[in-house]
Amino acid sequence: MEGELDGLLHARRLIADKDDLSPPTLLSGADLNPSKREREISPQWKAILVNVFLRQSPNPVSIDEAMSYIHMMGWGINRNAVRSQLHLYAQRGMLKRIGEGLYRATDAIKPFCE
Repeated sequence: MEGELDGLLHARRLIADKDDLSPPTLLSGADLNPSKREREISPQWKAILVNVFLRQSPNPVSIDEAMSYIHMMGWGINRNAVRSQLHLYAQRGMLKRIGEGLYRATDAIKPFCE
């Protein structure tokens, strides 16, 4: 492993042609992605949130119901992506997880869907 690191350091010297060989700064995942406030919800997800979750509020919505809407619209969003996105929205407080694969819209969702 040390040999590999020495080789990489040598390659870095050749490429950089600098005296400064301090280790490069590593970026965390948070540094690579825009903050939550900077990202907007995609038009497809806005439609899902409005036409499925808000429309059925205060009743809970299942992943299967969301998938039915997605298929009806002809969008190629797979079930794992839907589960992941709903989990993210629940973490942000936009949805509340009621049970296994069951979510309800909260009041916090409305500003994101305007």
